[in-house]
Amino acid sequence: MTYLIRSLKYFVTMSVFAIILIVLMILTGFATVNLYEPGSAWRFVVLFGAIAVISLFHPKMTRTVRYVAGNLSNEGKPIVLNAFREADYELVSEKEGVLTFRARTFFLRLRRFFDDGITIAQEGDRLRIEGQRIGVFRVLHHWDAYTAYEK
Repeated sequence: MTYLIRSLKYFVTMSVFAIILIVLMILTGFATVNLYEPGSAWRFVVLFGAIAVISLFHPKMTRTVRYVAGNLSNEGKPIVLNAFREADYELVSEKEGVLTFRARTFFLRLRRFFDDGITIAQEGDRLRIEGQRIGVFRVLHHWDAYTAYEK
């Protein structure tokens, strides 16, 4: 269900951006649109059809799950918190071994369509990190740098 919601959110956002761009192009004179001309409506059908197809695959292309060696004990948790803090994420909730983070700044949240949450959970002797691909990789970069510095 969350996959469908993410797809719909992306479709609506990209459709609004496309409409704004089309209106700006018409107002500035870069494009002329005559809806009474035969076949001109198909351009919009193709445009929004392409946006729909891209929206269907968007969550699959932008979400990831990664596993890292570590733990959420008193020794491992500061490493996790520091990596997220350096990547501009803040702790939002902590429930039964699952930490949820989100972007600290409004502009970063807006850039990620307010789907910026990253969860980290203990699974055996490793940690499962799930979220948007760019955010997860950013956190893992800071994580690696912090652990290399500590050694």
